[in-house]
This record gives sequence, C-alpha cells and structure tokens, in this order.
Amino acid sequence: STMSSGGTVEAGMRSDSIASVHTSELSPARVQAYNEAFGTNYTPRNIADRASLRSLQASGAQHYHASPVCKNFTKAKTIRTADPNDLAIAQSVARDIREVRPPTVSIENVPAYKNTALFELITKALDNAGYNWDVSIVNAADYGAAQTRTRMIVRAVRKDVGELPSLPETTGRADWYAL
Repeated sequence: STMSSGGTVEAGMRSDSIASVHTSELSPARVQAYNEAFGTNYTPRNIADRASLRSLQASGAQHYHASPVCKNFTKAKTIRTADPNDLAIAQSVARDIREVRPPTVSIENVPAYKNTALFELITKALDNAGYNWDVSIVNAADYGAAQTRTRMIVRAVRKDVGELPSLPETTGRADWYAL
C-alpha cells in the first residue's frame, strides 16, 4: 500500500491468506505504528522516490492500495486546490500502476478527489495499463466503521485477470464500545 498511514485498509483485509509486502509511508511515527500493528519491519519511504517503485516491483504485490493525501479536498477546507505534493503523489500512484501492473488495485479518498485533475491522472493510468475499474461513493459506517465517513473508493482489476466484482454487501455500523 502507499500512503499507508496506520494500515486501516490492511486491518480490514486481515486474514491468514493476506500479507503486507510493501508500504510507502513518509512519516516515521506512522511507519512505527504500522510495524507494531502488522509485525513488519518497514522504514519510511517517499512514494515519489524511485527506490519506492523498485521496492514495490520487487515485492510481488498481488494487490496495490493507495490513499493519496486528501486534506486539500475535504469539506473542512474552504478553498480546495492541489499543491505540488498532491501532484507528486498522484503522479507516483499513476507510475506505480503503469509500471508494476498488479492484478488488482484499490484507491480511497474523499469524494471531492473524484473531480480533480489528480484523479484523472490515476484513472488514465488504469485505462492505459489495461484495467476495468469503477468508482463508488460509500459511507464507511455501512461497512463496519463506528463513524459516518463518506469515502470515494476505486476498485480495479486488470482485464487479463478477470471481471470486476460487485461491491461487498453492507454490514452496518459498528459500536465504539463493542470495538
């Protein structure tokens, strides 16, 4: 995964048949939390560095997940504009998709990200690399989160691998006290 933070997606995908093989996360504190949560020994990496791409290529990842920084596109931000870091991240995600071509890809962000040139860079990479993909706006509470949080989710499958599966059935909201 890229922009892995504390590994929220990895926690949701946890099973005996899934293992984390790569992460690109710049924050040392987040990498440390990730390592503690998943028993990995990753070091901080900048997604824009070629070393991150080489690590991803060597990992043999069967699924690629990206959560580009979304703070410039949230409802809390009154002027929603990208900065140079946002562009570098989107270009790097697009590069990773084009050059690694993992069998499946997922991308998560705020819904407003869908209407940006950054998102277009990424979806063009999916098209050029031969993926079937779709985008859905979902409420995280419908899938077990303890809070209402609307998210944009891209699901992609390389055309030579298979068909794009349907969205999973909703499970309903979790309870903070039951977690």
